[in-house]
Amino acid sequence: METPNISRYRLSPDRLRTPCTPANFAFSTTDDIPPIREFIGQQRAIRAVEFGLGIQRPGFNIYVMGPEGSGKESLVRQFLAQCAQNAPTPDDWAYVHNFHAPDHPRALRFPAGSATRFANDMRRLLDEALPALVAAFESPEYRQLRKRLEREVDAPRRRAFQDLQQAANAQGLAIVEGDETLEIVPIHEGDVMSPEQYRQLPPQEQERLRQAQADIEAQLEELLVQIPAWQRTFRQQERALMRQVAEVTLTPLFDDLREAYADLPDVLDYLDTVKRDMLEHIPTLLNIGARDPFTTEGAEALQTQLFLRRYAVNVLVDNSQQQGAPIVTLMFPSYFQLVGRIDQIMQNGSIISDFTMIHAGALHKANGGYLLIEADDLFHEPYAWDALKRALRHGHIHIETPDAMLDRNAAKTLEPDPIPLNTKVILLGERGLYYFLRDIDDDFGELFKVVADFENDMPRTPEMEQQYAKLIATLVQKNGLRPATRAAVLRLIETSARWAGDAQRLSAQLRDVEDVLQEADYHAAQENARHIHTRHIQRALAAREERLARYRDAVWRDILDGLTRVQVQGKAVGQLNGLAVREVGGYAFGHPSRITARVWIGHGNVVDIDRETNMAGPIHNKGLLTILGLLNGRYANEIPLAFSASLTFEQSYDGIEGDSASVAELCTLLSAITNVPAKQSLAVTGSIDQFGVIQPIGAVNEKIEGFFAICNALGLTGDQGVIIPSANVRHLMLSDEVVQAVEAGRFHIYAVETLEDVIELLFDMPAGTPDEHGAYPEGTFNALLVEKLTEFARKRATYDKRFHREDEEEEEKKEEWGAHPAEEDDEQSDTPKGAPESDKDENDPQEEATA
Repeated sequence: METPNISRYRLSPDRLRTPCTPANFAFSTTDDIPPIREFIGQQRAIRAVEFGLGIQRPGFNIYVMGPEGSGKESLVRQFLAQCAQNAPTPDDWAYVHNFHAPDHPRALRFPAGSATRFANDMRRLLDEALPALVAAFESPEYRQLRKRLEREVDAPRRRAFQDLQQAANAQGLAIVEGDETLEIVPIHEGDVMSPEQYRQLPPQEQERLRQAQADIEAQLEELLVQIPAWQRTFRQQERALMRQVAEVTLTPLFDDLREAYADLPDVLDYLDTVKRDMLEHIPTLLNIGARDPFTTEGAEALQTQLFLRRYAVNVLVDNSQQQGAPIVTLMFPSYFQLVGRIDQIMQNGSIISDFTMIHAGALHKANGGYLLIEADDLFHEPYAWDALKRALRHGHIHIETPDAMLDRNAAKTLEPDPIPLNTKVILLGERGLYYFLRDIDDDFGELFKVVADFENDMPRTPEMEQQYAKLIATLVQKNGLRPATRAAVLRLIETSARWAGDAQRLSAQLRDVEDVLQEADYHAAQENARHIHTRHIQRALAAREERLARYRDAVWRDILDGLTRVQVQGKAVGQLNGLAVREVGGYAFGHPSRITARVWIGHGNVVDIDRETNMAGPIHNKGLLTILGLLNGRYANEIPLAFSASLTFEQSYDGIEGDSASVAELCTLLSAITNVPAKQSLAVTGSIDQFGVIQPIGAVNEKIEGFFAICNALGLTGDQGVIIPSANVRHLMLSDEVVQAVEAGRFHIYAVETLEDVIELLFDMPAGTPDEHGAYPEGTFNALLVEKLTEFARKRATYDKRFHREDEEEEEKKEEWGAHPAEEDDEQSDTPKGAPESDKDENDPQEEATA
């Protein structure tokens, strides 16, 4: 049997890593490179952001998605800064007391910086109005006017009383004022008559005086009834006088304000209502103005404070220090942080609130500008998304409690005027969340019509490498680091390709580049080096890996100690080294995993132990079904697959996912079927389709380096290596240690395209190609496989035939034996045929057994 030439699959060292060409970079250190301001490799996202910020239409908010560390937030902020600088500064907003409906505070709009000025003006107005009112009502002029009013209003009463007194005097009576009453008494010669004098009068005179007294009393009562009306008239005219005096006092103060805010109709209307309210509460204002603020305390001070608060101004948004449009980043996007809140206080056992307790949310602060929110944080906060959605859909900000939002019958507190909303919302999030929201919420697509999708990586062309070098120089200068040498820059570019998992791509994870530079600068500082050299980059990368590699070392240690069985030398039947990758905390590493298979006569089914125990994912299960499709399609056209098998990843307890081990599983199964031992010095990774074509897989560098690390620790023999799909060669960016081992011939990387290539490498046998009749050449692996499958089929057929014949003989015996029992029963029975059942002995045990 001819041994295949496996050297044709072996990759040369120059194909294991794609280094940068130093001659393409004409600089010594990053000091020689001018910094760049534009973002590289993100043209698609840049165009989307420019469009989203430029269009001023409802619903064209932006969802920015992409990997962490790609610089998406920095890019958005850069564009926002440009747009905000050229945009007008938005208006201020303030809430004031609604004198007609106190539970519905009024919202007033002011030019930028005017709201705070207006609040100060209103405080100054109140400070001036109170003493001015007190002075006006304590002035001699007011006192004189009040006395005149009092005399004018009291004159009719005095005249009526005088007339009645004269009428009484004419009758010999007088109206005398007592302590609290008016008395009608007889008089004589102008003096009140004594009782003795009254008794000396003739009876006729006494009777006349009594009748006259009754008549005067009736007239007096009529006069007294009119006194409250006269008093009301006085109070009305007194209030009118006070209002007149107060208006004369306040008008100049309000006129100054009206002139200052003449171009704001809503403010003028509010000033008119304030003035009217003050004129209606003159006694209260006089009482407050007359108090000493330093001695007033307790309940009286609280009442004063609550009353004067009606004239305050609650500045909700103050853009006095803002230049251009605001850019607001909402770190904690809770419901209240987003739309604002209304505080409450306890007073006399009751919960009260007013317009001064209204606080702005991020939407208020970003109104007329831009609001940035982390999408994941937003959708973790109860009611926050619903509140944002409602504000964007209706175009205004409505502050209300979540209870009121959910239940319109809930107890109402304040309902402030809604504030018109004009802001651009930018959500920063993951791709999965975006697609999920588009599927479950129709409003999301209507409100966020622009998506800016940042790339995970970018093409590695000579031009892009030059741009990447400029980017590194920009990061060095931005962070105030030591200049990096050309060799250090090139090593960092090569590392970026490794992060991208593709030698022809560069990673867009700019945060990782920046972190490595800062750590390399630290190591350079420890050496007092003037520049960041390649060794500092390597030390930083090794240190980052070492900090995250505890779990990797534990997994590898179990293999090296023999606790996890892995064989890297010799050959074995039904056993092969697959390659697995684990990721913990963002750090991925590879390690070999032993795959085993057992076969027996059966019906062509393969039991995946991991699937049966619910430890395998759907993609892994798909790989197994693909293997069955290949076996049936290639080898079961003439004969049935008459074997059964079991497959498993030995000592795997964390679950398995992915189809990158399907080639290894298939070859393990083929080894078990043919009884041909497979090389344990080789590890296999790759996916396979139903036609036997080897397909690429992920994390090829980590898998190769994981197997190499185990082999190197156990001792390299020169036979060990890894079989990978040819399509993965472009992804190779292996470590210097692996490349050097391959150069020395101590380790090998093989690239394959078909199942036949893998067979020749693993089994040292030619795979064999079928002729026009479908027959494989003798001495090939496929010929042996067909022979073994035929043997399984023959054994299965012999087994089925023998047991089929035994089944037929058993049926014949049953039929032959089953024709006589009834006659025998009749002969042996003591009961005549046709005898009634009642003649049988119910206690006969033989009858019970038969029954």
